[in-house]
Amino acid sequence: MLFVISPTLVIYIGKVSPTKRGFFCNDPTILYPNLETTLPSWLVAAIAFTISAALFIVTEVLQYRRALGQGVVIPNKDVCCCSVNPCLYSIFSFYFMMLFGSLITQSVTDIAKYSSGQLRPNFVKSCQPSVELSSCSDGQYITNFTCLAVDQMEEYELRTSFPSAHASGAAFAATYLSCYVQQRVPRFDYTYLVKHVIQFILICMAWFCGLSRVMDNKHHPTDVLAGFTIGTVVALLCVSTYTVALLCVNADTVALLCVSIDTVALLCVSTYTVALLCVNADTVALLCVSTDTVALLYASTDIVALLCVSTGTVALLCVSTYIVALLCVSTYTVALFYTVALLFALYTTKKFTNPFITTHRVVNREYGTCSSSSDLDTDEMTQTSYLKTINQI
Repeated sequence: MLFVISPTLVIYIGKVSPTKRGFFCNDPTILYPNLETTLPSWLVAAIAFTISAALFIVTEVLQYRRALGQGVVIPNKDVCCCSVNPCLYSIFSFYFMMLFGSLITQSVTDIAKYSSGQLRPNFVKSCQPSVELSSCSDGQYITNFTCLAVDQMEEYELRTSFPSAHASGAAFAATYLSCYVQQRVPRFDYTYLVKHVIQFILICMAWFCGLSRVMDNKHHPTDVLAGFTIGTVVALLCVSTYTVALLCVNADTVALLCVSIDTVALLCVSTYTVALLCVNADTVALLCVSTDTVALLYASTDIVALLCVSTGTVALLCVSTYIVALLCVSTYTVALFYTVALLFALYTTKKFTNPFITTHRVVNREYGTCSSSSDLDTDEMTQTSYLKTINQI
């Protein structure tokens, strides 16, 4: 925990100065008026951790009571040689993970703030730089100045616009709690839409927190967008084994990406098999790749489309309840095919047999005629070759 928060401690305790950047005297992005802060940092943190504590306590108590009602025996957890109630253990586990992720978010944000040194939109009005802006030429870049209206720490604060710490913290809390609600809140008849309502409220609160920084002239829109990105990414990386990242999945929903210990989605890899599986109530789409077989299967209630490719066979088959397409094979079709082939073979044999017999007439000696041995050999060889051809057919 100390290692995670160490960058922030070094920055604030050591009074590290941010990157000192100048400004253009005619830059309109830093000439906004100074306004009061709508949501102070302490208020954002208090709201986030209060809501999270309430959600964790209510949800885990409901889960624990539901398990006991179903006759499930949940043993106590051993923590530092102490036996802890599993309900309390779950509450503190999720709360600790959220605190840990919040510290990571703050450290990443502070490192970016002090490295970039981006000036806030109200920099000129709050700083009152020791230069005459009305007399400077257009495009002049001013670096040698001091702030006359604020002290050193306040000047540091005016130089740390990118990214927004309010936006990153709010995005982390909203994303983490939304995933937690989706995965852990038990489903009852009256909670089917409650989960989505809670998620909607959390996202709207985080969105308003980020937009308030733009309205108060404390951050640029890009600062808020970067803060949202940092908070969301850290929240998805800090989910525990009971929380699903990227797209939350419960027993009734299969999303594009499902990550947990017991759930495999989008990509399942074993020693010999790579499977892409997307399943809902009526549809199964499967891509299965093994050492010798590639099969693509789309199955619904009435339609099966199969492409099966193996080492020696390629077959394309489209079958529905009432339609057989591309390949139609039945007992009568096969019989008809072989019958036509046999008749064609017999017809061909009858047609081409007589010419070989009558072309070279062979007359026995008793009739007074004879044929040369070469002619006889030619006839026999021709007939033999023809019979071999017929047998091959």
